[in-house]
Amino acid sequence: IQAAAHVAQRLLGDRQALIATGLLGGFVSSTATIATLGTQARTQAPPLQRRLAGAASLSGAATWLQALALAAVVGPALLPQMLPMALAGAGVASLAGAWSSMARDSDPLAAAPSKPQRPLRLREALLVAAVLLGVSIAVAWLRNRYGTQGLLTGSAVAALADAHAPIAAALGLYGQGTVDAREALITVLVAIGANSASRSVASFVTGGSGYGVRVSST
Repeated sequence: IQAAAHVAQRLLGDRQALIATGLLGGFVSSTATIATLGTQARTQAPPLQRRLAGAASLSGAATWLQALALAAVVGPALLPQMLPMALAGAGVASLAGAWSSMARDSDPLAAAPSKPQRPLRLREALLVAAVLLGVSIAVAWLRNRYGTQGLLTGSAVAALADAHAPIAAALGLYGQGTVDAREALITVLVAIGANSASRSVASFVTGGSGYGVRVSST
């Protein structure tokens, strides 16, 4: 994902790469992507703030798409039940992101600033892997000790920081036969709901009210 974002910026330029960065960043951490773009938006004029908010909204679509991808790998039987809600969630986020990303080409502030960075950042990749592993272990332990209530509580708390880890953990438990389809689907919804609340708070804190309203509305 890091490499894809770097290639997109080199090939597409800053304007289109901003959209690609928002979407690809969501596959790693939607909350971190929203916070990073919000920090940029706070000091920018309204046209660029709107485009940054649009890119941030696209990161929410990535969360749904990644949930589908995880289900396809570890629990294909869940796909028919997950597909409608995932497509609806990704569709709303994509439409909102595309709408907010629209800006006049004649506006000199419509292009996002470019910041050179390394195409591959091993430290970040290892951190994401460590978080996924740690949360998976914790959620599995809570499910074994406290049942469904422990699974949902642990997933909600973990999702305040990142939705991908508890979703991966729940789908992994389903793939192992530890939880049924209903438990897995409810856990996915709880994780995304908790993470949406966390993302909304992050958008207001980092980007201000205008940015926060645009991002949290999706």
